[in-house]
Amino acid sequence: MNNSKRSIISLLNRCVLFLLALLGFTACDTEQVCKYGSPYAAINVEGQVTNEAKEPIVGIQLKVINSDQPMDSTLTDTLGYYSLNMEGFPPPQHKITIFAEDIDADANGIYDSDSVQVVLDYNNPDGFFYGTAKVKQDFTLK
Repeated sequence: MNNSKRSIISLLNRCVLFLLALLGFTACDTEQVCKYGSPYAAINVEGQVTNEAKEPIVGIQLKVINSDQPMDSTLTDTLGYYSLNMEGFPPPQHKITIFAEDIDADANGIYDSDSVQVVLDYNNPDGFFYGTAKVKQDFTLK
């Protein structure tokens, strides 16, 4: 009787091992994608700063801010153009604020500051990558 119990238990063990091996191999049929990390996005902000006469203004500082945290800044070139390329954690509610500020006093005239809030529209999202948001924002300073 002891031998028959051992035989039955041994047979059951082998059946269970066979089923587990069969299920384990079929569970690996598809390629698994690891998704570890933090979400991030690429943001490109560009435009031109002019005065009310539509003349380009050189040396205007442009700052991009999300939730009161500065992301990046630059100055306009001789034609009044600026461009900022940033990568990082996406801003809350996908909104950024762009500030234009005359920081060189009298060198190019005196202009009032201006700002605008922009909602980002991302293209080509993929997993944790939100995609690329391109913003074209021109300013006319007074």
